[in-house]
Order: sequence, then C-alpha cells, then structure tokens
Amino acid sequence: MSTVAARALPRTNNGAGAFVLQCRKMVFNYCEKWGSNKGMVDYIKKDLTKFAAENPQIEIVVQPRPAHHPIVRGYYCK
Repeated sequence: MSTVAARALPRTNNGAGAFVLQCRKMVFNYCEKWGSNKGMVDYIKKDLTKFAAENPQIEIVVQPRPAHHPIVRGYYCK
C-alpha cells in the first residue's frame, strides 16, 4: 500500500474499530462437601489460576456456597 492510500483510509478515533471484551467478571460458587461439586473444586484447584493469568482483563471471584450445586456466573459489559 502506498503512503497516499494509507492516508486516505479512515481513522478510528472513537473506538468503533477497537475490540472490547464483553465478559468483565466471573464468579465461581462451590461447596466442598457435595459430590456434584467435585469437578468445580478440581478446576478451581488445578486450572483456574492458569485461566486467570491468561485473562487478566476478567475479574475472577471464588466464593464458597455451602449446600448448593456449583455455578459459574458471568457479568458482561452493558
């Protein structure tokens, strides 16, 4: 591309061409005692730190939730 053509291209000054990750926060709820939580507990202990390190733009919250099934909640940009 020549310099003349490069100057003719529009510039994105308002962020319209920028990538914005929609997920801003993930909350992991689990119970240590219930068997249905085994997979969630294993993931939290083994893989969640790697996921958090690879995605520093996402806030990761881990909360115990006694006597309930595991759940992951995602919060997104408006």
